[in-house]
Amino acid sequence: MTGCSNNLLKNPDKPRLEHDKIELTRNSPDKTKPFEEGTLYELLVADVALMRQHYETALGIYSTQAFETRDEAITEMAFGIAHNFRQPQKALALAKLWIEINPKSVSAHKAIIQSYALLRDPVSALPYAVWISRNENNEDVFLAVTTIADRGSQEQIDSLIASYQNTSIAPGKEHLSQLAIALLLQKSGRFGEAESTIKVFLKKSKNDPRGIALLAEVLDSQKKVGEAAKLLRKALEKNPSNEKLRVQYARLLTDYDRKEALYQFELLNLSNPENHEIKYLLALLYLDQDLPDLAYSKLRDLISSDRFSQDALFHLGVITENKGDDSAALHYYARVTSGRHFLMAVSRSMELILKGFDFTSARLYLSRLRETIPSQVIPLFELEAQFLVRAKQEKEAVYVLTKGLKIEPQNEDLLYARAMIEERQGNFHEMENDLRAIISQDPDNASALNALGYSMVLHTTRLQEAYDLIYKAYLLQPDSAAIIDSMGWVLFKKGEIEKALRYIKRAMKLMPDPEIAAHLGEIYWHMGDKALARRAWAQGLKKSPNHENIITTMYRLNASVIAPENIK
Repeated sequence: MTGCSNNLLKNPDKPRLEHDKIELTRNSPDKTKPFEEGTLYELLVADVALMRQHYETALGIYSTQAFETRDEAITEMAFGIAHNFRQPQKALALAKLWIEINPKSVSAHKAIIQSYALLRDPVSALPYAVWISRNENNEDVFLAVTTIADRGSQEQIDSLIASYQNTSIAPGKEHLSQLAIALLLQKSGRFGEAESTIKVFLKKSKNDPRGIALLAEVLDSQKKVGEAAKLLRKALEKNPSNEKLRVQYARLLTDYDRKEALYQFELLNLSNPENHEIKYLLALLYLDQDLPDLAYSKLRDLISSDRFSQDALFHLGVITENKGDDSAALHYYARVTSGRHFLMAVSRSMELILKGFDFTSARLYLSRLRETIPSQVIPLFELEAQFLVRAKQEKEAVYVLTKGLKIEPQNEDLLYARAMIEERQGNFHEMENDLRAIISQDPDNASALNALGYSMVLHTTRLQEAYDLIYKAYLLQPDSAAIIDSMGWVLFKKGEIEKALRYIKRAMKLMPDPEIAAHLGEIYWHMGDKALARRAWAQGLKKSPNHENIITTMYRLNASVIAPENIK
């Protein structure tokens, strides 16, 4: 269903200018038709504008000529320009003119649907999809209108559901509306209603793979994994050659039965050995089942894949590194130049260079990467700073981050990283400047608000200002253990002990971190409950022996602690 709708409702983020120029010129109206001299001249001017990529000029001329001549080819051309360059209102007006000129044109009806898709108006698009479905015997167009409601409001989805309830593409096919409605209910997260609706559809169309696939998704969304798996397994017994259902079944099994999932992906790989996605997922399952040699052969096949080459190279690096072949691992990692594993590949390369050479060589490697992959300059500066901090070269780390900020002065990641190092160095003023620079451009940055407020508690007497910053962060992220801990700590410093304790206990429950344990212990100590204080500190030390903040807190309060081995 989704695949069919993508072609009809194609909605690119930005025009592909060169491609569109070629296509639009190729489909220009036939100038040999007996147009008036003025019309012919205008069309020639429009074509020159297209060739020079002056699309607004071309659209204006073609639109005017479409309404003046009511010529179908000119109207189609004008619509194509308006649609490709995302002017939906003009595209809609031209599509409607096109239908007036040729009411039986399937392309004109599709043009109106495409225009309403750009306008995010599925309800208005539905009657035209019904017409196409009836005249072309094409159910997919009828269902594809549901994709226009993606990211739509609940009100819009409800309106479209009501429209489907009152619509049928043909006698005997009324149940298709139930399939569309179930898709919409799924989009809005109403999984129970979607389940009931799709079951109504399947009563009329028992073995329809679209309904079976959707029901399995809905059941999975409700954590009914066993029911979903059983449904797909039975469907595959009746139709073992249905690859889409088998892929869905195999994916579902990865959550709770990896061995069976592996078997299913092996079947899929045998039946479709050129499918790169299946091959990649099979390789991942081999890695999950500790079968690196089998994974290696599949990943090697994917090195030339446009979609999976970068992921494959990264995993090949991991496999060879785990085997102790550092040279081969470096070879694979160095070929990862983009994608989700890029920074991890660079980090692993750094580790291997440090292992075999020195820090200077590792930094030189990063410097060369910044020259060869300019799109990754900023993340590479941040990564270098992380390695410098780990090597206790914090001043040099600040210098590196500052170099990055000269390229992108407002980069929040670099500003935040530099602020955290400055705070550890005791440079509160510089840290505050960096965090305020983040907040000035992103007032709802909860991390920066919390970091600045918490640091104010530690380094200044500006407690009310600190509280205001932390409280705003808390409103933005009320379930963040770190922010809840900051709320508790600023309240403790303000003298609101009981309230502070509630926050810190909640933070500790969400994330039993040694830093939070240090705060909890101190609050208990201040309240006079030294046993609970010692217990809190001991829990923190059990997780992180010699934790600096716990040790210094105990020393400052002249407190002893329960031995970690005595904590249950």
